[in-house]
Amino acid sequence: MPSEFSDEQLNAFIDNEIDSADKQRIFEALRRDEHLRKRVCELQKAHDLIRMTYQSIDPPTGYPPPEQDRPAPRFLRGMAAGLLLAAGTLLGWFAHQQSRGDGLPELAQAIQFAPTTTGATRRIMLHVSTDDEYRLNHMLEETERLLETGRENGERLRVEILANGPGLKLVKKSAGPAGQRLQRLQQRYDNLTVAACAQTLERLRAEKGIELELNPGTTVVKSALGEVLERQRQGWTYIRI
Repeated sequence: MPSEFSDEQLNAFIDNEIDSADKQRIFEALRRDEHLRKRVCELQKAHDLIRMTYQSIDPPTGYPPPEQDRPAPRFLRGMAAGLLLAAGTLLGWFAHQQSRGDGLPELAQAIQFAPTTTGATRRIMLHVSTDDEYRLNHMLEETERLLETGRENGERLRVEILANGPGLKLVKKSAGPAGQRLQRLQQRYDNLTVAACAQTLERLRAEKGIELELNPGTTVVKSALGEVLERQRQGWTYIRI
């Protein structure tokens, strides 16, 4: 049966560019329509990849920094689209492994998985790109449960938290309660690693003159996109927060 929603409407829903009534209609449809949930998942994945690709592209020398609400220049759109296509099987990996929809329920669900019996290490990447305090604290609570459950069960488990964009709030020095809680988790669990995106840090320096000091124990990776691609290639489970 044809869907009552077009891709244009669903893209607007993902971008939060529709009114409350239409948003509620889509939410209600998502609850009962598995096919629609899959469509929204695929569109969201494409949005996420293109956004990370934009962040990985440096504009030509002398090109003025874009205003926050101005669309990306046409040449950047073309480059991003080309890189997205060049990723090849990435969307296939995401379709098989990436959490669908809200990453917080998926993280909670990961705690319920039985430890592997093959001796392989379970590896989970948590990609944090939000500065919302509720989501950050909820993510840390579920991460602690995941790590503690793994320890109690003798499970071989690795967890990586990757922060970029607004998510850098979590890993900056003096980040508040969420950042302090993350540091305590790092001290308690040696199978938890934390990484920050170098390109976001550089953009803050270049565009806003902000030198962001990171919490001890935070490593810096060249780009969030590159780290996600590498972890996907290695078989990590990817959860977007």
